[in-house]
Amino acid sequence: MKLTQKYLPSLAFSLFLLLCHNHIAAGTNIPKYDNLGDKYTEKQSDLIDSKIVNYFPAEPELLSESGVILVKSNNQSNSEKLKLFEKAIAIAKGIPAPSQKIDTLSDIAVKLAQTGEKQRSLQIFDQVIQLLQKTNKDFSEYEKEEALRDTSIKLAKAGFIDKALSFSKQIPSNLIKAQVFNEISLILTESGKYSQAQEILGQALQYTRLITGNYYYEANGSCANYKHEVLSKIAANLSLQAQLNKALSIAQTIYGCSSASGDSTQDYQAWAFLGILNNLRQQEPIKQTWYASQKIRSPQEKVLVWSKIAVKMADMGDTAFALSVAKKLAAEVPLPTTIGSGYDISTFFVRENGLAEIGIKLAQKQEFNGAMQIVQILTVNKQSLPEFLRDYFSYPKYKVSVLSAIARQMVATKKLSQALQLIQNIPDQTTRIFVQIAIADELQKNGQQARAKQLFQSLSLPKTPVKASSSEDSQIFHDIVIALTEAKQTETAMQLANSLENALDKESILTDIAIQLADFGEIQAALNLVNNLQGEGSKKSVNDKVTAKLIEQGKLEKALEILTKQSEPDISLISQIAEKFASTGKKEQAIATAEKIADKQSQAKTLAAIALLLR
Repeated sequence: MKLTQKYLPSLAFSLFLLLCHNHIAAGTNIPKYDNLGDKYTEKQSDLIDSKIVNYFPAEPELLSESGVILVKSNNQSNSEKLKLFEKAIAIAKGIPAPSQKIDTLSDIAVKLAQTGEKQRSLQIFDQVIQLLQKTNKDFSEYEKEEALRDTSIKLAKAGFIDKALSFSKQIPSNLIKAQVFNEISLILTESGKYSQAQEILGQALQYTRLITGNYYYEANGSCANYKHEVLSKIAANLSLQAQLNKALSIAQTIYGCSSASGDSTQDYQAWAFLGILNNLRQQEPIKQTWYASQKIRSPQEKVLVWSKIAVKMADMGDTAFALSVAKKLAAEVPLPTTIGSGYDISTFFVRENGLAEIGIKLAQKQEFNGAMQIVQILTVNKQSLPEFLRDYFSYPKYKVSVLSAIARQMVATKKLSQALQLIQNIPDQTTRIFVQIAIADELQKNGQQARAKQLFQSLSLPKTPVKASSSEDSQIFHDIVIALTEAKQTETAMQLANSLENALDKESILTDIAIQLADFGEIQAALNLVNNLQGEGSKKSVNDKVTAKLIEQGKLEKALEILTKQSEPDISLISQIAEKFASTGKKEQAIATAEKIADKQSQAKTLAAIALLLR
């Protein structure tokens, strides 16, 4: 006989709130715990466990004979959702790794709350908290720290803001509290609760001021400064709450880090300014950000921020301001004359890319003179570079991108003669090829097929068979073939690719052609090319792109067929198919697809997502 039972109240949470009422009230001073940095000490770990034990006592479960908690529901559709949720929960509980189990169960709890099943959601969160209090040799203190943070944030996502705040205040790490409070503030802002969001963000900022200890590291290949990382996110959040002055003041105090070898960086200051800029929609605040950004220390971060400012201002019509920013960028971040580390090489390419982005935007706004000024600033050829950079530079790719954008816009605005004259003025043969392809492509997009065909036929393409004599020649050839493919000159592209004598180069180009064809929606042509590929990795790359496109087109059965033929199918794509089936009302197919997922964590999450989507 089937048993039914109403949910019990969430005893752990109820007791927690009762106790917290006497200890933590909204607006009270933030407790000054010693910061844990990015790792717990044994003593601090014990402190966390004792707090969880005190505030979240164990709660008995009401189980059916099969071990699944039973739910009473009068609604048939809702009952089906809940059964699916319970199946996901049962799978999640069988996951051996504690961190994965906690992550999966808390994800399911969020979706339960989104479905309206608040009581059941709280029950699952209670069980998550009980798991957090247990000692397990397979659950490191670092993993526990992350789990505490993520559980707090997911409580807020589930709508349990007060519980999330109360729980997170018991975490000793000021770094984690700052991260959690910032995320909760963002959740509140997005839901329109601006006053509470500002209060919580203010507390997040207070917690960052209490951060001490081991919150940064530097290694040969990487580095981190977790305090400045969270400050960069708080700065962005402040701008979203219309607190621009405070946001910019914080951004100015942040700095990035570099690995010991200098080959890797974390651009925290740039992230702060970019996060702020992402929330600005008017010229004056953007200009204010520009003035504040003059204090950015790192040349690379300066480029990242200034190019974004220039592009936004050009987009808003102030192309003169954008051009002035580009000129200052070029002056303050010149070409490197010596090489100290990989950072110098990286800065060069970031500089070129940033200037190119400004030039492309100016071209799109039909500010051709300004765009051509950017072309003059960009590197013309490898001979103009210091010797140590020449091996990294095959042809003026960034200059090509701006010239192509100018040419395309000229064609689009019926200035074909100017576009053709542009080709004649280019001394470099490689650059001329790319710009001519761009003009021809734009002509065919504008219905001038005959004129486009003439330009494609008159291209000075490499003679076949092709034997690339250097990596530089290989890169140029590869990019020409892909440009032709993007211009839908597939037959010509294929002839060139198949003429290559080097098998590895041919495999690489054919793979990229197939991926581009799939992106165009030419599925059968892409699949036909797969048969010509030798490497399993190449085949998988194309098949995954084809599958993603089929999902986008709603051809789910075909997508699933391709995936299931692979020895190691992409789990995320199977999940997407299952969820797409669910969103179109095909419940049985959705569940059957989810059951094909071998990874239990992904399967449980997918089943919960299906339950949420069922109508």
